[in-house]
Amino acid sequence: MEFASQRETALAMVVTARWLPVLIRSFEKGVRDLGLRVTERSHFVDQDGKACPTLGVRGRRLTFRLGLRNAMEDFLTVGREARPVRVDPRLVDEAYAKAKVADVVAGRLEILKVLEGSRRRPSKQRGRLI
Repeated sequence: MEFASQRETALAMVVTARWLPVLIRSFEKGVRDLGLRVTERSHFVDQDGKACPTLGVRGRRLTFRLGLRNAMEDFLTVGREARPVRVDPRLVDEAYAKAKVADVVAGRLEILKVLEGSRRRPSKQRGRLI
């Protein structure tokens, strides 16, 4: 991401250093709370050469690779698609930042829950797993 100014870039670096570990730990806890298992912690390098923290997650039938860069960008910014990209200035308030982490994580984990759960529901027509 390119920020509007050097000041915005510096703020993004400080906020990321403070909150990225919290975001990762929150994802790991949420994964365990869903009854899934974290099998790998790594960094994925995308086609643009940008690294992002990644969690390998194993469910009963599926394996997921959760790239956390988009989650961090959603946490960090006000409107990730807006130009110029702006750091959410409310993140300097610890209570607000904790709530935003929880919101970002909950949304992503809900998707993971649906994906994992959809593979375990029996088909009513055939009596077997979909």
